[in-house]
Amino acid sequence: MPGYTLVSGSVFYDVQRYRFALKGNNLSNERYWNNNGSPQKPSNFIASVSFKF
Repeated sequence: MPGYTLVSGSVFYDVQRYRFALKGNNLSNERYWNNNGSPQKPSNFIASVSFKF
């Protein structure tokens, strides 16, 4: 199985009682497989907004 390098990252912005977040996975869009031989996800992004009580 050939080697690979994954690049992922996230940024957060806190303002008063809110947090805004953006996370990116596999930013280099590397093609890779897990140990069972199943292909893994291409680049994907997740955004969220949280409220602090």
